Amino acid sequence: MGERAEMDVLWTPELVAEIIRELGYKAVITEDDEHDVWIESRSAGVPWRIAMLGSSPLFVGASLGIGMWVDDPYVWANTWSREKHAKAVVIVDPETDEIEQACDGTFLVVVTERITFHTGLTRAFATATLEAWIDTVETIAMRDDVEVAVVPA
Repeated sequence: MGERAEMDVLWTPELVAEIIRELGYKAVITEDDEHDVWIESRSAGVPWRIAMLGSSPLFVGASLGIGMWVDDPYVWANTWSREKHAKAVVIVDPETDEIEQACDGTFLVVVTERITFHTGLTRAFATATLEAWIDTVETIAMRDDVEVAVVPA
């Protein structure tokens, strides 16, 4: 029988950031006043973010995301989600139930991917997932039908 891969169940922002740095990218860990933790990075000149899910030190996962402004949000998101692995979501303002719209008339869509920690995750799988995510970001950066949104502070 083959050797069993070692799985970590206690994934920290520091461990995730370490993998991003090993892949050759910057990773800045931030925590706000409400103790929400995220990691900010850039690929191909565009910003993206990982939001840690759950509470420190027992994070249950991470949500990787990149926002962009597009002309036709539902068509763009549906087409992307049919053709790609990461999921595209049209962002709706919860207070108004309206799609988030910029002054220039474009609409906000977020491409997102999740990593689950609480069931166990090998470092090799986490690394492969982050490599695939960076490829996704770089694919988005090359598109001419989107304007990447600035990651909010």
